[in-house]
Amino acid sequence: MMTRDASSGTSHGRIAIVVRSTESFAKKVEGTLPTEVRDAWLPLVRLVEALSNGIKGYDERIEKLATEKYTHTKLLRQVKGVGPLTSLAYVLTLQDPQRLVKSRGLVPNFETNS
Repeated sequence: MMTRDASSGTSHGRIAIVVRSTESFAKKVEGTLPTEVRDAWLPLVRLVEALSNGIKGYDERIEKLATEKYTHTKLLRQVKGVGPLTSLAYVLTLQDPQRLVKSRGLVPNFETNS
């Protein structure tokens, strides 16, 4: 079976689609699925869309939590590559930053509660 390449217009034995975001993924793929595999692949495409929407919702909640409740994450987010999730994880792990004012007194604690 030969299909048309959506990105370049050339014929290949595969489907190629240029997708810039997960939101447009389902819409672009739905229209290009060959009828022979449409019934098998369409539920998977819709699952990707549902998961993407769920992730987007959690991203928004994390962003809101970081900016509204834990405002000191803003300082950490100035570092390239540190976003709301990383800064929030760091802040919540560290808890009270005042306990680490002097780094010379830090020692690892390997005690277990047995």
